[in-house]
Amino acid sequence: MRLSESATMTDLSGTNELSNNNVFIEYDWETNTGASGWNEGGTGKWEVGVSFIYDGLQESQITTCGDVAAPSTTTLTVPGSDTTNAPNIRIYFADWATVTSGWNKRISGCNLYMKDVSESTTKSWFLQVSMNFETGKALVASTQKEFDAKYYAQSNQEYYYWEIGSATGTTNESEMLEPSLITTYEVTSGQNASEESIISQYRSAVVVGRRVYIGGLNVEKAIDGSREVMTDAMIKSPVNNFDIFPLSRMVEASVQDGDEIIKLEEYADRILQFKKNKMHLINVSQEIEFLEDTFLHKGVSHPAAVCKTDFGVAWVNNLGCYLYDGQKVHNLLEKGGRQIIKESDWITFNANEPMIIYIPKKRQLLIANDITTTGDGSTFLYDMVTQSWVKGAAATITSEDKTNFVTDWNGDPVYVHSVGTILKWDDASDASSSFSLLTKDFDFGQPGQRKKIHKVYLTFRGNGTHVQVHYGVDGVAPASTFYPITSGTDGSTTGTGAAAKCIAYDAGTTDWLKAELKPGSAVNNISSFRLKISGDGSNNIAADFEINDISIVYRMKHIK
Repeated sequence: MRLSESATMTDLSGTNELSNNNVFIEYDWETNTGASGWNEGGTGKWEVGVSFIYDGLQESQITTCGDVAAPSTTTLTVPGSDTTNAPNIRIYFADWATVTSGWNKRISGCNLYMKDVSESTTKSWFLQVSMNFETGKALVASTQKEFDAKYYAQSNQEYYYWEIGSATGTTNESEMLEPSLITTYEVTSGQNASEESIISQYRSAVVVGRRVYIGGLNVEKAIDGSREVMTDAMIKSPVNNFDIFPLSRMVEASVQDGDEIIKLEEYADRILQFKKNKMHLINVSQEIEFLEDTFLHKGVSHPAAVCKTDFGVAWVNNLGCYLYDGQKVHNLLEKGGRQIIKESDWITFNANEPMIIYIPKKRQLLIANDITTTGDGSTFLYDMVTQSWVKGAAATITSEDKTNFVTDWNGDPVYVHSVGTILKWDDASDASSSFSLLTKDFDFGQPGQRKKIHKVYLTFRGNGTHVQVHYGVDGVAPASTFYPITSGTDGSTTGTGAAAKCIAYDAGTTDWLKAELKPGSAVNNISSFRLKISGDGSNNIAADFEINDISIVYRMKHIK
């Protein structure tokens, strides 16, 4: 009887690998003195199955072999009533060099199992022969005898084969006088032989504690090869088996909630399961996972909206930018109980599909306002040390369909747009006429008390010829009602300017200089004060211009 086998397995890319009838098995039943256990009671019936070994460790599910001539015939019946019958086995497998479309080179061997089906009770699959394609050895489980593979070249196909048995005269002497009933498939593979599926395509994966968790599933069923989409489900692999995803090891934080898993990330023994509308925080520190918390309105629209930092996991959506630090979720748009970016500004910026990356060299988060061509390429940059934001003008990031950000070997963020155009984020200073630095409103800890501003000291270096300084009071919108600073010095020369005081510089030095800026009479009786430092609108500010610190000299006025 000649049998064929076809088995499937998956790898971490989420795609299936198929060996198309590249393993054939031939059986002969012979009467052998000392044989027992194959034909007890004269009604011996056996099924044969084969599994593939991947990377010398992971094992596929068992595929039951069928007769090549009659594939539906899967049962081997021991001939006659002689209880001393035993099998001779020849196992053939195709040469990699001649069957390049069928073999996955990760397949390092296969196991041959047999199951007694002569009784009404279900029996286990027991390992009979282990084959190693790398060493060319086959090990018989019942005798622990090894056989070497032989090579045979045919005109139509080359192949290797093992012959488990030997010929003495006209009598074939079996090397499998009795079946091995010790090692089951469950023992060798660590999974149930009746597992419905171990193969899934997936949207996102993360490794935690020597296990892989996958989410957003397209599950392939072992029985008929059909597929079932489970976008809200997550499966974990067995330990150190990073390609095997048994359906019985499913982890469901919320079932059929109409939301789908977009991205998985891990931090501090937790998995952050991002869906479109919410984020589940799943504790995986123990053998049994449990849902620790659910954060509504903190989901993401695509995987590029999440990144991992040395502070925790950061992500961005249309409502905010967040950081999970292992203890709690922080909204980075807030600081000290107040908003540092207006809701309207953030909604306008992130009206489309924002994406995020961590810059480890600077410990900063870079947020681009869209991953497609819809946005204008503006950015926000968040410094995780100073907890401050800087906004980048339009076209800071190319307005094209983009890949997600990644960090290259040198710790620099890169992305690709158009056809293979690779760009690296560069934060080196450039000359610009659109530079604008706007401080917060300073109320000096007394919002209800009036103040008088005497002077502003600004320490700088570099070419400040075209730098202008304005001020605003009492929260007035800076675009319309900032007042010019009317006089002052920079420690070497006096600056000039029409609309506002320009900061001059001493061209012969690179030392830090101090500008003394004196505002007009509009600051004699105010509640709060802010500064705007910008270009003059037509000339570029030099790339070497730097600001070190700003000091404000003020006096509190008596409350009447």
